[in-house]
Amino acid sequence: MTEEALEPVRRLYVQLDDEGRPARWSSSPLEDGELEMDPVSNPRDFYHNGEAWLPVPVGEGPGKRLDPVTGEWTLDASSDEFLAAINAERDRRINGGFTFGGVVYQTRPEDRENMAGAATSALAAITDGAQPGDLRWHGGESDFAWIAQDNTLVPMDAQTMLAFGQAAMAHKQAHIFAARALKDMPEAPSDITDDVLWPS
Repeated sequence: MTEEALEPVRRLYVQLDDEGRPARWSSSPLEDGELEMDPVSNPRDFYHNGEAWLPVPVGEGPGKRLDPVTGEWTLDASSDEFLAAINAERDRRINGGFTFGGVVYQTRPEDRENMAGAATSALAAITDGAQPGDLRWHGGESDFAWIAQDNTLVPMDAQTMLAFGQAAMAHKQAHIFAARALKDMPEAPSDITDDVLWPS
């Protein structure tokens, strides 16, 4: 018994999404509204501009849509990919450190957790009477200090530690609000990594 050779695919029948990209395709006709294209390994690498099939430009992937007026690809503010990109940039900036008193400190999740704990202890010490300039407010046998990003030790009394913890919380909150504002924009900005869009 011999196997019949498979007939090579000669045409693809494609239905488009709202961005002009292939949403469904088959080697057999689908239904009204479909377009035909030559066989390719991945139809999603192409889009239709209303006249012809064109390759999707390098770097113009999910989260982008084709502007039918300008013929340019722009960010689609309603796409899941765009919202995920905002969240990723938000988290990168939150975790990327911040400046307090002219010194840069790390703000990774574990750093912020330590800051919050130390700030709570500082508030308790202040309530118990810790005075400005007292570097032994934590009850230890050495001066209290925080390690800066450059690994230098920065002494902090209870009042400074409390303000430091509050500043770290404000740093995170400001970026959360900035991300929310970006998501609410009627038109997506061209570059969500632009420093102008985020707290300094």
